[in-house]
Amino acid sequence: MKEFQVGTGTYVISEKNNQKRSIQLFCLLCILIIFSVIKNGLLPFLSKQVGLSGLFFPILFVLSGMIMSLLVDLVLHQLLEPNKKINYFHSLNLGIIYTLVLPLYTPLLFVVLGAGIVIIFEYLIRKFFGKVYLPPVLIGWVFIMGLHLLSFIPTLDYLNPLEVELGTPLGMASTIPDLGSYHTVVKPYGSLLDFIFGFVPGGVGTTSILLCTILAIYLTIKKELKWRIPLVTIATVFGMTFMIGEFSHLSLWYPLFQICSGSFVFGSIFIAAYDETSPVTPIGQVLYGLFLGVLIVVLRYMTPLTDGSLTAMLILPIFNSVFDYIGAIARFHFTKSVIAFLIAWFLILFIACFIGIQNMKQEKMIDTSVVNIQLT
Repeated sequence: MKEFQVGTGTYVISEKNNQKRSIQLFCLLCILIIFSVIKNGLLPFLSKQVGLSGLFFPILFVLSGMIMSLLVDLVLHQLLEPNKKINYFHSLNLGIIYTLVLPLYTPLLFVVLGAGIVIIFEYLIRKFFGKVYLPPVLIGWVFIMGLHLLSFIPTLDYLNPLEVELGTPLGMASTIPDLGSYHTVVKPYGSLLDFIFGFVPGGVGTTSILLCTILAIYLTIKKELKWRIPLVTIATVFGMTFMIGEFSHLSLWYPLFQICSGSFVFGSIFIAAYDETSPVTPIGQVLYGLFLGVLIVVLRYMTPLTDGSLTAMLILPIFNSVFDYIGAIARFHFTKSVIAFLIAWFLILFIACFIGIQNMKQEKMIDTSVVNIQLT
């Protein structure tokens, strides 16, 4: 008699499996925490750019979010689900991911408030709807970003000077009238290697592309990551920005700069592929990645948002069921998903060409105005 075999992917849900996966993710996220402490605390302290407060602030920053997430989870568990076994590492992981995407200049009081909102949101949504439809960590991130935008949060002065002297790479690039050059966009931060290793301004623990890639490969090998989503998303943004750069005769550095800046790679791995808010079908995941990449490029180039990646990852999960519906049908009738792929490819080509042509026209106008000024 043959034994019935069960797969070992992210789609397998059980209490034991979830606990194991949460512990594993916690250990991996601790690697990013260590990097954050080294980049934002130890190195500035050794170079005498910050004092003792600056040395310990990064670890206090992350710990405050973790502890608050756990405490709120414990309280809500006792009030709403006292008979259910609690997964402590799940709330800790949410607290870590939430704090890692925040800017370092966020005061601890607001970090704590946002962490509480993350857990409360997840509990309420799961209680009333039975499922989480939006990444909880991004709800806390929106809360903090909204307060920053309204100037309700004071800027701290005991942090890594690199984070405030230059500003984020995408923020700086947005102030340049055209797409810029390697010298004006990348050089102020060193080289592309600095972006890959993560020694550039950005989220507390999201800037190291190298570490994020290593962790993604490990999670893929362990079958704990929906690898199609980050892979297709990154490839889509790379392809579109490569086309945009070609209109301005920019080389390969430009799309590399775009994918290595902001919280894009980190978010693609740890937020966009979040189990409950992303498709489970393979074709649904590919389509999700394609449309997510398109949305990120649109937000970056056609709105005031300098990054746009996390905003896109907050918007697209609303249509998660649509991608899974197409993916479920395509599993037996692939031809029925062709229209969705054609729409995605059309949007990729059309939007990239449109943005590229617009920037090319703008550059010609700038060149013409410079010539006229010189003649006069």
